[in-house]
Amino acid sequence: MTHYRQPIDWTVNRLVEARSILKDWMETAEGYEPTNQLPKDLVDALSDDLNFSDVLGILHGLQKSARSRTNLAACRDMASSLSFLGLWGGERPGDVFSYGYVVSDGPADFDVEPLIAARLEARKAKNWAESDRIRDELAAMGVVIKDNKDGTTSWEAKR
Repeated sequence: MTHYRQPIDWTVNRLVEARSILKDWMETAEGYEPTNQLPKDLVDALSDDLNFSDVLGILHGLQKSARSRTNLAACRDMASSLSFLGLWGGERPGDVFSYGYVVSDGPADFDVEPLIAARLEARKAKNWAESDRIRDELAAMGVVIKDNKDGTTSWEAKR
């Protein structure tokens, strides 16, 4: 979502947003065969130092034009553009959200955070046995915790 010469603003929220946008674009393109004919403004933007931020704007415009699926030219242009850019190879739109990491593969924040809070309380109370028990429970869940003198600073799923 940024020019290739600019720093990338990468966060999980941006990733989720990008996947949602791609799914919407794919829904617009679904059922239309990509052609070799690309929108001129898309080619112009790519020819202008790979101005991908303009390309994204063009794709958003195609999405808006094709939203009701009555503008068949916009739907075909979306299919052709996504295919040309390597963003879509004819997959079903619902499949986009099954790509990558499966949520059930690791513990969720809401499972881990209460245990970490309870462990911190046990450590404050100098209840080392309880602190160790919770640490072992977290380890059994596949969680690696990182501590310093102030307490637990972070956690991550074992890889």
